[in-house]
Amino acid sequence: MKFRTHNLILLNLVPVFLCVLLGIGCVTSIPRESLNQEVHTVVVEVPTEVNEMPSTMPTPEPTPYLEQETPEPISTPKPIEPSKVIPTATPQPTIVATQVPTPTKESDQGPTPPSLEILGPLNNSSFSSDSVIIYGTSDAKSKITINGSSSQIDSDGNFYSEVELITGINQFTIVSTSESNALTTKSINIFKTAPQTLFISITKPLNQTVITSSYVQISGLTSPDAKLKIDGVSVPITIERLDPANMIGLFDHMYLLGAGLNLININVTNESGDTIDKLISVIHSN
Repeated sequence: MKFRTHNLILLNLVPVFLCVLLGIGCVTSIPRESLNQEVHTVVVEVPTEVNEMPSTMPTPEPTPYLEQETPEPISTPKPIEPSKVIPTATPQPTIVATQVPTPTKESDQGPTPPSLEILGPLNNSSFSSDSVIIYGTSDAKSKITINGSSSQIDSDGNFYSEVELITGINQFTIVSTSESNALTTKSINIFKTAPQTLFISITKPLNQTVITSSYVQISGLTSPDAKLKIDGVSVPITIERLDPANMIGLFDHMYLLGAGLNLININVTNESGDTIDKLISVIHSN
């Protein structure tokens, strides 16, 4: 019985302890059924001081809403397709015409050389004489020298000078010098033949040849210094060099034949006064 009583007391004390914890005074009532029972009354002193709760509770400030940045989705990289190489035409170089300045007298290197022209004798010509005259033209105010010796020159630029020859090759250097000391140089060779005995040889036609043509060709050899005539008509001689000291004269001539027998007289002479005559006969048969 006591055990039950104690249990009831403990059950009645539970609300008291709760009130104490909550800071609110309370009185525990005992049920009427328990008054008739022998119980021990337990008085619990409840503190009278109660902490007053504030009438108004401070309203907590709202926490600002921070908008979270939504991360952008990471796109999966796509494989890059290789770009197509488009062939381009190779540019051709543009040719630009460049005007070349015409050089003037001021831009020339040095003074202008004088003109010089040898009129005679011809280069590689042959003579049997002991001397010849070299002549030509140049600038009027130029000075002319031939192998270092001064030559005569007139106001028109014509010059001449007599030079001596030796047997064989004779080389002459002609120099024209202008007032500004500019030079022009030319050279010629002249051959002197050794004295030869005058001769003539008829190579064709043969003597007493009979032909049906109206013309006959007369050809032969003679001395290079000879003068040739056929029936009194002068015939030119072509000089052919055998060696530097020896030459020979060649000739060719077309002769008009008459009917029947034709007697042809060929005469050669030289500067020494020597002379040779030859007579050939040609029969023209119809």
